[in-house]
Amino acid sequence: MEKPVFNGRLVKGTGSGETVEVVFAAADQEQLRTRLDQAVRVCQTRLKLNNDEVLDVAALVNQKVAALREAIKRELLAAGWTPPEGEADGAAAGPAHLRADS
Repeated sequence: MEKPVFNGRLVKGTGSGETVEVVFAAADQEQLRTRLDQAVRVCQTRLKLNNDEVLDVAALVNQKVAALREAIKRELLAAGWTPPEGEADGAAAGPAHLRADS
């Protein structure tokens, strides 16, 4: 077997503490292009998977925050809280405008 002319290593951090490392060898320039394209696809696929996982977690956090917000709003309304004028459903962005005597 002929000794490879080209050796390469492609390393990419995914952003979650993980590193993808692809090592390859090629006997000529055409094989080098092919192997490098394959290495790039592997890294991009893993990076996309990581990004999708982050987006899934973010969506879950947003759902939990919305549910918690609604639960807090129900408790405040049950305790006699009145939403500020113009915010009949209590959907204001920001603090809940509690009275000092609440």
